[in-house]
Amino acid sequence: MQQTSAYKVVLAGDSKVGKTSFFLRATKNITPQQPKSTIGVEYASKQIVYKEQLVTLKIWDTAGSEKYKSVTSNHFRQSQGALIFFDLTDLYTYENIQNWLKDIQNYADDSVTIIIVGNKLDLVNEAQNLRCIPLEKAQQMCKDQNLLYVEISTKTGEGINELIELLVKNLQARKIENVPEQERPRQNCCH
Repeated sequence: MQQTSAYKVVLAGDSKVGKTSFFLRATKNITPQQPKSTIGVEYASKQIVYKEQLVTLKIWDTAGSEKYKSVTSNHFRQSQGALIFFDLTDLYTYENIQNWLKDIQNYADDSVTIIIVGNKLDLVNEAQNLRCIPLEKAQQMCKDQNLLYVEISTKTGEGINELIELLVKNLQARKIENVPEQERPRQNCCH
């Protein structure tokens, strides 16, 4: 296995959109029951193997409450990845994505990988009328702003592995893009 890569990834979004549930599933392999609201910030690491390389995600679960905004915004600094969560059954949390985006863009590096995450897919799958944001609308918003989009259920685990794979794939691609050409590993090719 080749050298390791490590990335700081922040979880952002309003309260009760599933950031802590994702955090528990991704870092501790715990199926969340009734997670408590995050006060300030929590941190844990997750290691995965991607293309024979060990990748460490340093995941920061930030509070979604307005009263912790100044504390959480500081954690956006030096982040290579940001997952902005919203609740598929709550239009307000979707509309508030733009505020979270502004905060991340103000504090994080320009090359930060941002993925918009629609959570609570389990509720929508059970009753389509609960969906407040049509899939096509969310996809188009992300396309217009050059963002990635994924829908998951932190309750059932649906889409979580795909989200992590998409995140790592894009982090690794950005890392290669940001390495000066003379320092990139040479590709052997046959003609």
